[in-house]
Amino acid sequence: MELQYLPAAQFSLEQLTDVYNQARQNYMIPMPMTTDELIHYIHVYEIDLEQSIVVVDDQQLVSIGMLGIRQCGSWVTRLGTLASHRGLGIGQAVVEKLLQNSDNLGIQQNFLEVIAGNYAAQHIFEKLGFKYIRELRVLRREPGLPSQIPAAQSITPLKSSQILTLLQKRTLPAWTNQAETFTHLDNLSGFEIVHPEIGSGWLIYQLHNTNIPYLAFGSTSKEPSRILSHLLTYLNIAHPQASQYIQNIPSDDPHLPAFYQNGYQDDFRRIEMYRFPEDINV
Repeated sequence: MELQYLPAAQFSLEQLTDVYNQARQNYMIPMPMTTDELIHYIHVYEIDLEQSIVVVDDQQLVSIGMLGIRQCGSWVTRLGTLASHRGLGIGQAVVEKLLQNSDNLGIQQNFLEVIAGNYAAQHIFEKLGFKYIRELRVLRREPGLPSQIPAAQSITPLKSSQILTLLQKRTLPAWTNQAETFTHLDNLSGFEIVHPEIGSGWLIYQLHNTNIPYLAFGSTSKEPSRILSHLLTYLNIAHPQASQYIQNIPSDDPHLPAFYQNGYQDDFRRIEMYRFPEDINV
């Protein structure tokens, strides 16, 4: 077997979609994509196809790994290997090459997420120098009005100039929720609330067709969960027809209980990890 590790930019988007979907079959969370969804993913999360990797075995695409690049660092994502080629060390080699590409660009920090419970993959990442940061939760909410309607509060729509300022004030959001992600999204909306007893908070989201796939929030409140609960209630009153898929909320976020109080449910969990090249003993 003579494998070639080639830049993903050498292949069509249709080929990349196909190898990714084949490579993710039988994974814990397959997360299949259409070509249009992959195009969106590449754009929103700043995937560099020249630095991403596809593995070819005798003209067959057998593995893939992608690399996002931002000022804060690089992000290893969309890893997968065909079932016929698993157990041969290809996945680890792909990550090693992605990290080498990142190091060659002088990037000082690398991030990734692994599905919670995928201990084999987590062990490989630890062997390559990654360290645990935190657990992240992926939440879903089906369409529908909230069960309780809150008393009227001071709700104010956010101006576009306010949205980016608020997004940039958050502390260490996951890659998928960074301000850079939201700058690539259309149709952003948001509002803020002032509660006379517990303080203020804000919520920013994207409504895409009948889905809310992106959401960010923050507060200056002594009861952050309670203030977010008000915000989520107003969101679901405004868009009762919308399905929601909210990614990567830290499990230790004090706002988190508000989601469960408003009908959100756990879909799955991820482990966020990071790597500082200078920490690696070679």
